[in-house]
Amino acid sequence: MGNAGPVERELKFEAGSDFALPDLTALVPGGQVRALPPRRLEATYYDTADLRLARWGVTLRHRTGDDQPVWTVKLAAADDTPELRARHEISYPASGAAGDGPVPLDVAALVQAYARHEPLVQVARLVTRRVRFSLHGADGVAQAEVDDDEVVAYQRRKVVARFREIEAEFDDGAVAGGMARQVARTFRKAGATPSRQGNKLLRALTDGSHALAPELAVDGVGSHATVGDLVQAAMAHGARRLLVHDPHVRLDADIEAVHQARVATRRMRSDLKTFKQFVAAPWADPLAEELKWLGGVLGAVRDADVLGERMGAHVEALPEADRAPARRVLAALAAEREVAFAALQEAMASGRYVDLLDAVVQAGQAPVLTDAALSSDGAEALRQVVGKRWKRLQADAKAAGDSDEALHGVRIAAKRTRYAAEAGRAVLGKPGRGLASAVAGVQSVLGDLHDAVVAEVWLRQLARARLAPATAVTVGLLVARERAAAAEARAAWPGAWTGAKRAWHEFDRNA
Repeated sequence: MGNAGPVERELKFEAGSDFALPDLTALVPGGQVRALPPRRLEATYYDTADLRLARWGVTLRHRTGDDQPVWTVKLAAADDTPELRARHEISYPASGAAGDGPVPLDVAALVQAYARHEPLVQVARLVTRRVRFSLHGADGVAQAEVDDDEVVAYQRRKVVARFREIEAEFDDGAVAGGMARQVARTFRKAGATPSRQGNKLLRALTDGSHALAPELAVDGVGSHATVGDLVQAAMAHGARRLLVHDPHVRLDADIEAVHQARVATRRMRSDLKTFKQFVAAPWADPLAEELKWLGGVLGAVRDADVLGERMGAHVEALPEADRAPARRVLAALAAEREVAFAALQEAMASGRYVDLLDAVVQAGQAPVLTDAALSSDGAEALRQVVGKRWKRLQADAKAAGDSDEALHGVRIAAKRTRYAAEAGRAVLGKPGRGLASAVAGVQSVLGDLHDAVVAEVWLRQLARARLAPATAVTVGLLVARERAAAAEARAAWPGAWTGAKRAWHEFDRNA
């Protein structure tokens, strides 16, 4: 099983054979530089034949020369930049040498979103002679490691590249900011140049001269975009969101990953509805159905996560005497979540899921459009769609009254209006962004109401079970808290709706 350790943050520099490491003690005033034992590392990299993993900024390798052989998957972290690389590094203990068999199933599963139906094959073998230095501050705490690497890259036993690379890896993210800038200045001044590639594999395979084209282009569209441009951009953004979060959903280390993957399915379904008249129905309808299936499986886990967070916060706010019985409530929630996540794991291991990933990538590359999409002005088309969505939202809001069920319908209509406005943000300008933001406020406050109502329903269902008296009392206290939260959201909703109407008038006036 993989171990999702802390985020790796590092700087990489290209250096010639005549490069001399600068005085590293200047980087840790009052501290110490310690020479570490040198290492000979042999890493075999795996990818698809068309380098899909590399195109997503992902690497998969088997390496020896460390304390023990390991399989390692590296994924870009949210704060990754060309200046300071940030990677989630997930390691799996290995047995035997690379090439002794296929990539282990649990390792391959972590990159399945990128490989999909393509087999993982050996694409390069890198042999590195590493000279290492550990940098310690005045308090004796290690702050960074500097590695001077001489690399020889092989493909099918043929040498394809030789290069030298200097890495500086920071042990403490809090220290990395200021220290990274100082290290970068020091190495540049000594004659090293920032690496043009994100990792050694890319430098070996491309000779360091160019970057691989991404599998999905997510560049922004211009203000004069056609509807076809907007469709492609919307689907590419949705597909990227789903694939980037796929490994983190599998690791189950951060509930936000499930949330973002679910949002991706909802956004893509909404985008297909937004552009319904501009996409071919025989292509779009089956895709929407498969996204609905996946969204439902993700939604079961997400709903349990939301409920668990709410209950956890409520329990912590209870008097000490009530917390112990309240934890039985949390245990019941955890059991439901475990069942939902097992179903999600089964779904993600299926061929149906992999087929869907292929389909969303193809949708982000080349959606199947009608002739009208290629010539229609994006701004005009989106104004009409947003206008229709707003009229539906306005009608639902007017008819909702005090009904929680009807207000949930208003929330759904608000979400669809927001998604349509955001799909056209490149062509609708500031008024479109303002409308999307204001409608998001309606969606948020009604989402809080819905969450409170759902939580109360769940608690009442739990109360029908045979509970110990102390637990029953605690459930009653939690119900009271949810009722208070629902009342607060109901009181806030008219103000949010007023703000949305004001934003709509601004949007309509500038249409």
